[in-house]
Amino acid sequence: MNQQPNFDSRLNIDGQSIENSPMGQAGRDLIQTVTVYESLSFAGLFRREVKPPTQQEYRFRQKLLNQVQDFWVESVLEKSLHNKAMIDLGLEERPDLVERPFSKIQISSEQSQKPLSTSREINTAFSRMGEGRTLLILGEPGAGKTTILLKLTRDLIAQTSENLNRAIPVVFNLSSWVRKQQKIADWLVNELHSNYGVSKSLGKAWVQDQQLLLLLDGLDEVSAKHREACVDAINQFMKDYGLTEMVVCSRIKDYQALSNRLQVRGAICVQPLTSEQVNQYLDNAGEQLQGVKTLLQEDTAMQEMMKSPLTLSIVSMAYKDISVKNLQQFGSIQERRHHLFETYIERMFQRHGRTKSMIYTPKQTEHWLTGLATQMVQESQTVLLIEKMQPTWLEKKGERIFYRIVSALASGLIFGLIFGLIFGPFLEREEGEFSQLILALIHGLFSERGDILLLIFGLIFGLILGLSGGEIKTIESLKWSNQEFKNSLKKGLIYGLIFGLFSGLIFGLISWLFSGQENTGLIYGLIFGLIFGLIFGTSYSIIQGLKGLEIQAKTYFNQGLKRSAFNAFVLGIIIGIVASLIGIILYEIVQRFLNTDDGISWESISWENVPVFAGFGLIIGMAFGGGYAVIQHLTLRLMLCKKGFLPWKYARFLDHATELIFLQKVGGGYIFIHRMLLEHFAQVKPEQISKSSV
Repeated sequence: MNQQPNFDSRLNIDGQSIENSPMGQAGRDLIQTVTVYESLSFAGLFRREVKPPTQQEYRFRQKLLNQVQDFWVESVLEKSLHNKAMIDLGLEERPDLVERPFSKIQISSEQSQKPLSTSREINTAFSRMGEGRTLLILGEPGAGKTTILLKLTRDLIAQTSENLNRAIPVVFNLSSWVRKQQKIADWLVNELHSNYGVSKSLGKAWVQDQQLLLLLDGLDEVSAKHREACVDAINQFMKDYGLTEMVVCSRIKDYQALSNRLQVRGAICVQPLTSEQVNQYLDNAGEQLQGVKTLLQEDTAMQEMMKSPLTLSIVSMAYKDISVKNLQQFGSIQERRHHLFETYIERMFQRHGRTKSMIYTPKQTEHWLTGLATQMVQESQTVLLIEKMQPTWLEKKGERIFYRIVSALASGLIFGLIFGLIFGPFLEREEGEFSQLILALIHGLFSERGDILLLIFGLIFGLILGLSGGEIKTIESLKWSNQEFKNSLKKGLIYGLIFGLFSGLIFGLISWLFSGQENTGLIYGLIFGLIFGLIFGTSYSIIQGLKGLEIQAKTYFNQGLKRSAFNAFVLGIIIGIVASLIGIILYEIVQRFLNTDDGISWESISWENVPVFAGFGLIIGMAFGGGYAVIQHLTLRLMLCKKGFLPWKYARFLDHATELIFLQKVGGGYIFIHRMLLEHFAQVKPEQISKSSV
């Protein structure tokens, strides 16, 4: 074991030793000026032990890296409104805003502030921190914090692409942490699975092996009452996973209001634009923004607001070619900002109307965007993925209960009809043709067919399925994993045993009550109930195994739901084949045992019963393989549409809002062009729209 350095007696900077005892004013000044950006070497303290990845692990790493590149760099950074301003952002070091490891010396903000030249220095500054680097990025709303974070992401992706042994840079938004308030390690696993399609087993391995470089945006988007707990969770994570490198982003005022501080090695603050930068930008725009430039000389609220690159970009679009006479003065930044966004929204409608006929009216568009923004704030969402919509979008508890009942009945009706179509013809055969089969015992309950009975059982199955599951979980990719299969096998067999005993008792009691065969009915009921239970449990484990190691990128709208519907069909066929094999083997074994035959031969197998077991497996595969999630989602969409919360053709509307430059398309999802616009829509009180207009 390496000997621990003695921080009390000697300070080592770039290989040079400086005596540090006794500590004088010169020593304190030196420590104050030497920050994490000054090549303070911790390489001797931290060593990353990384075993060479396998070929498959390389492929997974590259796929995740491509997703981060496509989603955050190409779709968000390169299309952001910040890029329209094209102004280098000033940065300033603020070590006084973090709880620095290895140091108990208090540094005032005046002593610690040190400017960096431009945003291009962010990658250099971060690189010079060495192993275990951690950084906090702060700034005012619209100052360009996320832009700087994503520029750093772009540079880190380029470095990792050259050497896939490096940690993988991945962007996360901390707002979603509020939902479950888990340990950061568990939250990361869930976010990797939910947003990037990484299986939980692979995500857990990456987190535990510290193979990720975390880029955490939106600490200020965590609700105020939970923000302190989030900071504590991040600090605890850094103690548990000391080699994981991390960058955290937050609005400065929200961060300064916290009683705790992040225990990172450095902080930088994005500086507001200077008057010279703003004037130069307006000069370059020429006569188009002359009215803005004239008003800027007198309107102090506007002067303050224009220090934001985002605001500067929006002003150039909203106030273009507007004379100073038509630009109002306001007493506060809030009033000016509200007027700016309202003007921007109106301008985008006018601009769109000149080039293309309006699909939706401005009133409809604002109403639906207001509802969407409000819901995203409540759900702590940054990106809208339509397949991730949940029943929590329904405002009232009664509506959510009604939704669960309706989705359960709908699934029960669909699965019950499939039961009837598959099993019905087999119940029309001559009585006694397969008298050993439990379905023959209840055949006499109905006149000609057992369709009604099977429909009832289908409804019961659907109700149990619906009332036991709340969250909509799609199945978006299929790839076999032995580990996932082994992990779920025990649980599947337990589920199967419970299902088998329950269904066997029901079948046995029904046959006993209506056929009068007390002993035979109960025995056959339990036997065949356990057969179906074994099929059920095995099918569940196989489905879990097929949802194993895979990274599926979202490249088009509603991809998860469409893939889930397709996978339900595929899993239905696979499980149907497996169920027919298991069922016929167990059935023949039971038949020979009860009839004391000498053995089973190929010719003696009752092949006519194969469709019964295959049909049961088909239903199980379709239901648990994604079919029920599709029914849940369509039911939820229908209810939200009837309430006027969203249009039925939601994809067309979201594309319409993207053309208006209210939303931005990223992969298979949508985000508002900036959080400030989202907040503007969320604060507007939604107006009621008649059902006819929806």
